[in-house]
Amino acid sequence: MRLRDYQELINRAIPIIEALSVSTNPVSGYPGMYQISNIQGFLTITAEIKKSNLFLDTINKIDKIANFTNTIENSTMVSQQTKNSLNTIKTDLLVSAKILQQTLKEVLTEEDENVLNIKLPEKYSSISDYIKFFETLKDICLPFKYVGEEVAVVNFDVGSEWLGLNFTGNTLSLFLTLADKGANLFHHVLECQKTFEDLEKAKIDKSTAKLKHIEETINIVKADKAREKQEYIDKLIEEAISESEFILQENTNSNEFKNLLRLSLEKLSMLLIQGIEIVPAIKSKPIIKELSKKTTNNIHAKRKLIIGCDEQKYLTLLDSRINPKELPADTVEMNSDENELI
Repeated sequence: MRLRDYQELINRAIPIIEALSVSTNPVSGYPGMYQISNIQGFLTITAEIKKSNLFLDTINKIDKIANFTNTIENSTMVSQQTKNSLNTIKTDLLVSAKILQQTLKEVLTEEDENVLNIKLPEKYSSISDYIKFFETLKDICLPFKYVGEEVAVVNFDVGSEWLGLNFTGNTLSLFLTLADKGANLFHHVLECQKTFEDLEKAKIDKSTAKLKHIEETINIVKADKAREKQEYIDKLIEEAISESEFILQENTNSNEFKNLLRLSLEKLSMLLIQGIEIVPAIKSKPIIKELSKKTTNNIHAKRKLIIGCDEQKYLTLLDSRINPKELPADTVEMNSDENELI
């Protein structure tokens, strides 16, 4: 979780914890028994806090209260001992939560609703990694600059795994839609590479005459796939413009704009292969959150479909524990600037 995610959780949690009502007086007619109310909200939020590994010493004490965490009632009577335990837990949680809330408020700047947060690939470890990333990011943002809407980088220090991109106008929707289409593109490209690998296997132990025929076939298929890729990119670009409802100004050269979008789409697709994640601002408009959710689901779905085609190389881009030197010599370097996708 990001610090901002913890901040959002704590801001939600405090009023719910405060709402847990622990009576100080015994219930009339039931000596030694005390009324507890708003239990379900308290149990739900403390379970979420526990999942985030916050305040575990205090949270774990809730599990020790007999028959409390599995109650389905929102209000019940408890013994004085249980009442005292819950009071202590509630007080300790509020003290810890409010200290963290204040700390995060002082540390974190206000997040603009038009910010998209980008989690960098885990394999980045040097300044050169970041330089290459920002050069790629610059190309990705060229279409937005072309229409007069600069994208600002915010909330980033070298060594951080997150940065923010602050968009203006309706370019934020266009970026998210391009990312959605970028997932389709990288899956398409890797499937094409699988076809080439299968054809290359057919060359093994073949006569000279047959090898020549296979080579000719491979060249024809490569040309077809290259043409198919360009047609597919054009289709994705049109879909991205339409789905994002992006409207060009009348004096804008649409052909030049689409050429920049093609470059942006391919570069963004490569970053998705490397493992970037995209998270909208907590205060984003509902339509942006929905679009981001759709995009993220598609990215994750397409990643799961990458089977048998540079699978080992793809995994190394996400898992720094795998040594690239241990890969087969003929494995294609998917994130190299010197290698074409097709």
